[in-house]
Amino acid sequence: MGLFVSRRVPGAAMRWEYRREATRNGGERTRVTAELAADGWEPCGQWLASTYFKRPAAATVGPAAALASAPGRPRRRLFLSRRVRVGLGVWLLVVAGLVAVPATGGIDTTRSPFLAGLLVGAVAAGAGGVWGVRHQIIKGVEG
Repeated sequence: MGLFVSRRVPGAAMRWEYRREATRNGGERTRVTAELAADGWEPCGQWLASTYFKRPAAATVGPAAALASAPGRPRRRLFLSRRVRVGLGVWLLVVAGLVAVPATGGIDTTRSPFLAGLLVGAVAAGAGGVWGVRHQIIKGVEG
């Protein structure tokens, strides 16, 4: 769902650098983490096939990384791309339509295969979307 939390130390305002690496499994994640640790990167989150790292900007720009005051809280709590929001909206409309049509008597739902198909279709659509995002991350496709 794009949930990513980064906490700052109170009273220590500084700039941070962030990096995302594609990692397929725990072993690869451990290897990448060990490689990046030498340059000051520390893991700060993971989602699907991505592992996120952070390090103080002072590691590359020195004292210029210091800030006079910490930035304010973001207005939004959840950050989803336009593409994800549109995909979720379309998926919800399809599921709502599949539920509404039988409710109006347009389809005979007395047979259990229909309901099983409805459930399998909804789950498959959601899982297919997650698989697609994961596949694009691993291939390095941005967009």
